[in-house]
Amino acid sequence: MSETHELRFADAPMQWSVRPDLSCDYLSPAWLHFTGNTPEQALGEGWPRGVHPEDLTRWLDRCLSAFDEREPFEIEYRLRRWDGEYRWVVDCGMPRYSKRGVFLGYAGCCIDIDDFFRRKEKQVNWDRIQGNWKQMTGSLRQRWGKLTDDEFEQLAGHKDKLVGKLQERYGLQKDEAERQVNEWEKNL
Repeated sequence: MSETHELRFADAPMQWSVRPDLSCDYLSPAWLHFTGNTPEQALGEGWPRGVHPEDLTRWLDRCLSAFDEREPFEIEYRLRRWDGEYRWVVDCGMPRYSKRGVFLGYAGCCIDIDDFFRRKEKQVNWDRIQGNWKQMTGSLRQRWGKLTDDEFEQLAGHKDKLVGKLQERYGLQKDEAERQVNEWEKNL
């Protein structure tokens, strides 16, 4: 895949349209590029294959509900990218009608929001950690016993300060200190 090809679709919305029976009749080049599917694989009934298994029921329920009500919808879910990584997307759809008012299906687009979603998720988690810092020092002491009570108080829930202190006290490289903090954070 050429760098030019990669850049051309990197920020393009992934457009789609489906018929009243939910079979897909159009997928934009950006959608095909993102998923790595060919039109033959995705058109018709194949287009939901990339939805994360844990999100599939919720995604399908939301789509069917919107279709039944003929209302616009928006949903966030994970979609498998061409390299196998699942990325968070926001998917928005609108009902389509003919000039005579006949329901033709839906048209919509997906936008990759994974980077934003993960930044927001991490910030919410560290806001929670800062708010409960004193209660978490027991878990921190178990993990990093070389840190003193004064140091724990000075860190006060700031991830960057904790990473720096681990580098200093344990002689770790920054990436290793960040990995340890991230691992601790996941186990909370």
